Amino acid sequence: MAEDESIEKPPVVPVGDPTDRAVFWQSLICLLVIMFAAGIVTTISKSGVSLVGTLVSSQPSSWKVLTTLAGILVLVFLALKSVRDTRMLSAIMSLAIILGLTFGTDVLLGPAAGTIIFCLAVVIYFSDPWVVLYDLLLSLGLAGICAAIGPVFQPEALLLVLCVVAIYDVTAVHLSGKSILFMRQLPSRRAFFSFVLPLHWRGLQTRVGKAAGNLGSFGLRGVADLLLPTIFAVSVLWHHGLVAAGSVMLGATLFPVLIHVTASWPRPAPILPPLALGSAIGYLAFLLVI
Repeated sequence: MAEDESIEKPPVVPVGDPTDRAVFWQSLICLLVIMFAAGIVTTISKSGVSLVGTLVSSQPSSWKVLTTLAGILVLVFLALKSVRDTRMLSAIMSLAIILGLTFGTDVLLGPAAGTIIFCLAVVIYFSDPWVVLYDLLLSLGLAGICAAIGPVFQPEALLLVLCVVAIYDVTAVHLSGKSILFMRQLPSRRAFFSFVLPLHWRGLQTRVGKAAGNLGSFGLRGVADLLLPTIFAVSVLWHHGLVAAGSVMLGATLFPVLIHVTASWPRPAPILPPLALGSAIGYLAFLLVI
């Protein structure tokens, strides 16, 4: 008899620390995928020529408007990490990710491909995909959101927001531990709130539904940790060019690695503060050099 998915099962709470070194490196890989994909979409969107040879309008398209609105809603709701009922958050986040993925495909390959990807993303989401496919879908969806939102804002404003959220992440979340219970509720809903990162690479072929009930073998990485630095990098790319964006991406990548390798890494690992600091260092380095 099939199990009733409407009845949420409590996850297996890990005995040890779920934030292993593997989770850090996998988070870094996800960040690079998001930044790279968002950079491609943003560059093509700005140039006005897609991969299939058709012109891309520089004016905000309907997909871009919808994705921007959905992304802003996501950012607002992600700040409410202590909310216990995540059903509304789950629906909004899932819609935002699918729209972000559709927007990116629309820019790269045209509206027809965007419509097909939208349908495929919905099917994959409800089919209990492998962890690797789930994380890839989440990464590409976030890339589309970042490519839509980043150009709208000035880099300085986003840098301020990034620093404020990073400070909040340390003081109000990790020091108080309020986000731990909230984050453990998310995988059971198969919601696009966090990456599901296996502590062992063989876990990439585990179904998300199965991983949700066994957090002892999987770590979680909230999407906001990787979303905000990427939005900032996209804004820098749009307003200052590829060299400036490369400097930001380099700082965002190397600084957390330096901290992780040389310093005592607190548990659970707050990756957003070093990402924010590294992004700021990369941006300031570009301004000083240029």
